Amino acid sequence: MKVRTKTFWLPKRGNATEEYEDAAWPLDSVDCETDTFRCAVADGATEASFSRRWAQLLVKGFDDETEIAKLAEEWSSEIKGMELPWYAQEKAESGAFSTFSGLILKDGGTTGGSYSAKLLGDSCIFHMRGETLLESMPLTSYECFNNSPALLCSNLSNHADVEAMFSSKEGTWGNGDRFLLVTDAIAAWTFKRQLEHGDGFKKLLEIDSQEVLDKLCHDAREEHDEQGRPNMRNDDVTLLIVEVFS
Repeated sequence: MKVRTKTFWLPKRGNATEEYEDAAWPLDSVDCETDTFRCAVADGATEASFSRRWAQLLVKGFDDETEIAKLAEEWSSEIKGMELPWYAQEKAESGAFSTFSGLILKDGGTTGGSYSAKLLGDSCIFHMRGETLLESMPLTSYECFNNSPALLCSNLSNHADVEAMFSSKEGTWGNGDRFLLVTDAIAAWTFKRQLEHGDGFKKLLEIDSQEVLDKLCHDAREEHDEQGRPNMRNDDVTLLIVEVFS
């Protein structure tokens, strides 16, 4: 199968690039032929310490098929190697938190192939055929989003059963299908736009450059609904576009 990817991202309005706390793998564009392809996005929680690094480890570790326990050990080792004031060290010991959505594509011959997804929290994967949404994972509507998504902590002792926290989804893909991996702010905006104007997924598919993403997010953050809420929450935004061909 042939796979092409593009990744676009944007920090919160008012934040510097280094304050971006989402993560994606691959971050650079890919154009390759392969039997199996792995990709992922994650959204580090702003309220915790060093969540950006935890999100980065999760997406790269998914590609490398590294066990989560080893990723947690790597995160902990990096943090322990830093010189931090006592209050920052105390907060770091509580762990970092992140959502996660990972996708595995497998070649199935001349008519397409199969996919499997590993999901936790409110980062989403949209499976598109043309402009038609075939599947949305794990959330399926604007109403599903809230202020307390499930999060994976780098301090694994916070979880009774890490693997049980994830949901999974399996299906098939056809020639030319696209998978859009998105973090929560732009995912929620897409559903809201679809509900109110019927073109949310069309608008998402039209993003083909960083400039287009920048303008869409700027406009959506400035616009407000009848309740006075911004159409897009001021949060980090990540869009990973994966096109697959048999």
